[in-house]
Amino acid sequence: MIVFSIGLPSQFALWCDRLTTRLVELNGGAVRAVDGDSLEEVAIAAVQSAADHLVVCSRQPGNRLQSEILRNNQPFILAFGDPRAAVYRLLATGAADLGLATRRVASGCAAMQALASAPNALVLSAHSAGDPVAAAMAIAQHLGLRIDADEIACAVGELSPGAFSIADGVGADGAGSGLDERAQAVVDGAILPYVRLAQGTALESLVWERELMYLYEDPPAAAPVAAIRAVNLAGHARVVIYGPFITLPPGDWFANVTLALSAETAGIRFLLEVFAGIQLAGTHLESTGERVMNLSLYFTVPETIEMPIEIRVLIEQRAAKGQLAFGQVTLRPEKGVEKNIKNNLTKMLQVP
Repeated sequence: MIVFSIGLPSQFALWCDRLTTRLVELNGGAVRAVDGDSLEEVAIAAVQSAADHLVVCSRQPGNRLQSEILRNNQPFILAFGDPRAAVYRLLATGAADLGLATRRVASGCAAMQALASAPNALVLSAHSAGDPVAAAMAIAQHLGLRIDADEIACAVGELSPGAFSIADGVGADGAGSGLDERAQAVVDGAILPYVRLAQGTALESLVWERELMYLYEDPPAAAPVAAIRAVNLAGHARVVIYGPFITLPPGDWFANVTLALSAETAGIRFLLEVFAGIQLAGTHLESTGERVMNLSLYFTVPETIEMPIEIRVLIEQRAAKGQLAFGQVTLRPEKGVEKNIKNNLTKMLQVP
């Protein structure tokens, strides 16, 4: 048996992973818990494991894995909470920096929204920890496990659920997180629209700020450099700005990208593209000198795409000098995508 425990990165999701693993073990047979976000990772784990049962713990399930979970109609567990809480916890525990924490959680929101309305999903929130035995019994029943109430109570006691607060008193609105105004804007731009949509407001555009992007100079730096300054274009033709490697729900999207070019870029040819293993959209431009540009792209995210989304700026020729600065990218989904996200996230946020 293969069981999926899926959730945004949080202590509650980890508790659900461990509890599900323990309950499957009590049901009988050897159990192995593995991390897996892709169909390939799950397949490799299944082949390599000698255990009778596999519990797959996933935080950003890819589109193909989602499709397989839905197609097989097997019961799975979905642990959800306020996605901002997941970011603050990752930051507070030192598990990720601002960019990585925001990328992980934003991608998780996109991945999970398609799964929330599945009839084979048991959606749990951190509020479930108020009665952990009831939550454990719901998991056992949903998975069809034959375990008596005393064994379930013992399993819960072994795990000591404790508190599932955001992190050290941090509020969902960021109060007490220690983030400055700019850092909070990075988090809110990528994640807050999902929360507000689920709460019944009109969908606001997602915003990916420059802190989530990278720049590439010639010669390259030893480690990735956040695009919080202008990139020096001198050197060979190449990708000069790229990122943020965030998953979007399948469907049609509009992207508006803000760039600033220095006077020395006059005559340099650029390519702006949306990339996810393959080019999803692209447009060419030739700089006329110093200016701020707003460029729009329309693209479709297929259900078969496994790669996260990149916005890439390429120079198509060798450049002697010039600078380019990345502003932000604003993304707006078509109405069909908006409706699906709203329906699914509403279910996740309103679960008791």
